[in-house]
Amino acid sequence: MIFLFLAVVCFFIHWMIRRRDGLNLLLIYLVFFCYGLYGIADFIIDVFYPNVVAQIMRWPIDTPYQFETGMANLGFGVLGLLCCRFRNGFLLATIIGNTIWFWGDVVGQLMKRGWKMDVFYWSDALIPLLIWVVYFLRRKYTPPVQKGEQ
Repeated sequence: MIFLFLAVVCFFIHWMIRRRDGLNLLLIYLVFFCYGLYGIADFIIDVFYPNVVAQIMRWPIDTPYQFETGMANLGFGVLGLLCCRFRNGFLLATIIGNTIWFWGDVVGQLMKRGWKMDVFYWSDALIPLLIWVVYFLRRKYTPPVQKGEQ
């Protein structure tokens, strides 16, 4: 939720200065922070502090699982960061991939714990939904990008 808060605050500051392309700007900030920086932070935590994560999440300690998860987070995090530069199909592919990742985590937790999920999993459920809403609102209310623009 910290990354969502940071995304909204940074978007608002940027939008107050720029005052245009609000939905595009919001979408980029959401993807950059909630997928990009969040993925990089999860990578660091999973790879460099695996036993701490295992204890918090109630996972087995000393397995390659945290490293593998960290690498997946790194991959999706880098995609989220690159969305600042590459848009359109790249942005859509990044949103789809992260949505599958996050919602897959949620389904796994629902199967294991039912509705007694931690705040991490509630954010995994709701943040992709928010990003999809902004994505479709942007497509509805923003004129199409001209060929050659990014």
